[in-house]
Amino acid sequence: MSFDLLITGGLVYDGSGRRPVKADLGLRDGRVAEIGHLRGSGGPSLDAGGLAVAPGFIDTHGHSDLSVVVNPVAESQVAQGITTEVFGHCGMSPFPLSERSAGAIFHWVKAATPGRPPFDWYGAQDYFKKVRRQGIGLNLVPLQGHLTARAEVVGEDDRPLTDDELARLLALIDEGLVAGCRGITSGVFYPPSRSADAAELAACARLMHSHPGAAVYTAHVRDQDDGIQEAVEEFLDVGRRAGVPVHVSHLGVGWRANRGKARRVVDRLAALRSEGFPVTADVLPYPNKGHFWAPRVVLPEEDYDFRKPWRAQAITLQIRLADPAFLEALVARLEAEPVCADAAKWGVRADEIWDAIVVEEARSALGREATGLTVADAAAKAGTTPARLFVGLLKDDGPDLSAVVVNTFPEDEEAVLACPFISFGTDSTATRVEDEGSPLELMQAHPRMYGTFPRVLGLLARDKGLLAVEEAVRRMTSLPASIYGLANRGTLKPGAWADVVVFDPAAVGENGTFRCPRAYPRGIECVLVNGVPVLQGGRFTGELPGRLLTRGVE
Repeated sequence: MSFDLLITGGLVYDGSGRRPVKADLGLRDGRVAEIGHLRGSGGPSLDAGGLAVAPGFIDTHGHSDLSVVVNPVAESQVAQGITTEVFGHCGMSPFPLSERSAGAIFHWVKAATPGRPPFDWYGAQDYFKKVRRQGIGLNLVPLQGHLTARAEVVGEDDRPLTDDELARLLALIDEGLVAGCRGITSGVFYPPSRSADAAELAACARLMHSHPGAAVYTAHVRDQDDGIQEAVEEFLDVGRRAGVPVHVSHLGVGWRANRGKARRVVDRLAALRSEGFPVTADVLPYPNKGHFWAPRVVLPEEDYDFRKPWRAQAITLQIRLADPAFLEALVARLEAEPVCADAAKWGVRADEIWDAIVVEEARSALGREATGLTVADAAAKAGTTPARLFVGLLKDDGPDLSAVVVNTFPEDEEAVLACPFISFGTDSTATRVEDEGSPLELMQAHPRMYGTFPRVLGLLARDKGLLAVEEAVRRMTSLPASIYGLANRGTLKPGAWADVVVFDPAAVGENGTFRCPRAYPRGIECVLVNGVPVLQGGRFTGELPGRLLTRGVE
């Protein structure tokens, strides 16, 4: 029997968490037709000898809803082995989209493109039609955002809703579910949703009961630092009131005062699951959360515009620091105010910042001595103050400096990574290496944009042994498929859709660093979406075989 493609001799991870087996995969009509010893069965073939074969990875927390409209190939996602992305998170779906909602939610896009943003739809149905018409390089799972809909009702006015406004909000969210969204999302961390209470959120979530296939309510909870436990309890209460499954987005806790809270939250969720309460979560597998790029956190906005990549400004700053008067003024400013106003607004701690910033990469004599140390420790070693040492690094290293905020702790990270009901997300937009500085990628990129899933397979599973490779694959594939109700995805079995990634288990890993994050990963050899190669031999094919996986669509 012939196949459209026969993948031979690979070590097959089927997504179940079981140990891999050596087998061949026969693909036909976009699906897995057979698995076994199929050599000689005819048709085109791909030799996977010495390589691993797995279901395509599912990014449970992406934000590519706008970027796929201008970059449908989605190279940064595909290069990681991602074949499906769930989008619309943190309450920020790309619909309903108008001048009113865009002003509140997509202000960064509007700032880059004066006037109306370059997007020509309003509701979910129009967005879906546009994406289907142009094609996409990976599958997309849409969620309806509470925050976007609320912004359409009240604009940037963050306050409780009147009865009439609540009725309009519910109607807008219901429109998204009718169009095919697989659930709803909220982000009460952000305005104009901060004023939303549990009753408002539960009323929105209850709408899911009228739409079979609306699988889960996900949330960026109200506080991910000091008040994380209370914020998670608020979210769980919403789920109970509404009677729906809930999913905590990018679970993680930052800063020294909150050390150990991530483990306590995980233990709480595990206890509820043992009682039958349907709760899951996802994580960004990196040692920092929130604002990660040290210059963006520390430097006043008049000296560094965080909306632009570091390399674009570092040389100019370096030239200015050659003036002793400017250097001394900046040191004095950072001695008094070590966190810029914008970062402080989002909870970055001035009292901990020098202990949290780690010098990742530097080339000067001062930088080499500081590499691998916190700024506080490097300053003590050099016999100076943290502010003066940091400014010295800016002056001596300029664009070669990589200094990052590491505000989580290994034991918390390991507790989250060990949790079997926690999947992985990039929290990123689909992009490509050459897009630095584009309207959809303005600020310093994070390496997770290019390397999240290879990092899990390489550094965390293979190198550190924090989880077995087969368990890592399960949590990238069948677990997220079950959370979002994706039938015949996230598994390799006859009849399943042929979303497949072929990777080198000995080589797979991320290539990006915090200073130079724009680098495709290594070890991802071939990626197929619905049976069509989108990455082959390290090259993007340009094919657009992805599907919008709305309710009722496999």
